[in-house]
Amino acid sequence: MLERAGLYEDTLTRQDYRKLLCAAAELPGTLVAITFTKTCGESRTMVCQPLPDADETRRYVTVWDVKLGAHRRVNLDGVIKVSLETGAAARGLQPNQQH
Repeated sequence: MLERAGLYEDTLTRQDYRKLLCAAAELPGTLVAITFTKTCGESRTMVCQPLPDADETRRYVTVWDVKLGAHRRVNLDGVIKVSLETGAAARGLQPNQQH
């Protein structure tokens, strides 16, 4: 990874995850399960709603964590897997709070 003046060179994998999450944010009722590696090395899966255009940095996306009811930032470099849940499958996981 190349760092210049605080910016990182974008990678194809990062671009693909960002496109997928932005597309999911445009679909009403869609939830995303993101599995990623935390900075401490642990793996975590977070069920969330991606937020469109909420973050302009290249390495991170901002999401609404359904379980915690709060905004979180996900480093795209640590993403292992992204799964989409739509329709009836997602309705049971919808957050009670608005964001």
